[in-house]
Amino acid sequence: MNERFCVRTIHHLSGTGGTLISKCIACMEKVYLLSEVTPQAYAGKIQFNPLDPLQQAIAQYSGKLFFDEETRSTAFLQRLAPVVVQIKKKNGILVLRDHSHTDWLRDQPRMRSELLETLRTAYEVRPVVTIRNPVESYATMAEHGWNMRVGSYDEYCKRVLLFLDYFQGADLFHYEDFVTRPDSVLRDLTNALQIPFDKDWSSKFISVQLTGDSGRGGVLKMVRPMAMRPVSDEYRKEILASDAYAKLCDRFGYKRDPEEMRVERERLVQRY
Repeated sequence: MNERFCVRTIHHLSGTGGTLISKCIACMEKVYLLSEVTPQAYAGKIQFNPLDPLQQAIAQYSGKLFFDEETRSTAFLQRLAPVVVQIKKKNGILVLRDHSHTDWLRDQPRMRSELLETLRTAYEVRPVVTIRNPVESYATMAEHGWNMRVGSYDEYCKRVLLFLDYFQGADLFHYEDFVTRPDSVLRDLTNALQIPFDKDWSSKFISVQLTGDSGRGGVLKMVRPMAMRPVSDEYRKEILASDAYAKLCDRFGYKRDPEEMRVERERLVQRY
């Protein structure tokens, strides 16, 4: 009996530095990384997409045509199959970056990875998870208007906790560690994914183009800590009042007060 092909997956929420980390993984030898994929994503707006009639049909006729979850998952695996065939011919490694925003941060979240659930029916899957202090990731979401689907900061932190609960047991990496010790953390991350480590990655990642490159990391020429975005008095009150964030602080040692975070970050940035 043939062994099932292993698909590596990386999972993170919006505004957590996931694109930057994914770029660094994508420049490893033999890696083919596809960014922000999931079987159950909303189709978005009508756009030029000649290769995918299903996406066009969902976008244009969502009120008339109904494609259930099983149909979408089946179509996703059918689309993935020829990609796997070609990668196997090259003895390559397939990494799929999950569009976790669809599953956890929309109006009616599923609170499970549809990508992971679908892949497990056909492939061996090796997932890793990356996270970032929600004080900063929520601020990024607010800057882009993405937080409107989630609501309050406390609700966002509750979803972060549910996200972490779902992936309990998977290797977990912190963005804050990555930007201060990139070579070491990236080596550990590639080891968790069973990907050969390329010691020259730092000269290659800036040329990698991926979807979702909307954050400040898109202009970085080297991986390093960046200054915090300003925290308003109103936002600070939300942070201090959040019971869900308090749980994350207890779990990961985050600073409860963003003002303490800012002072610590300024000292850190000065060192780089």
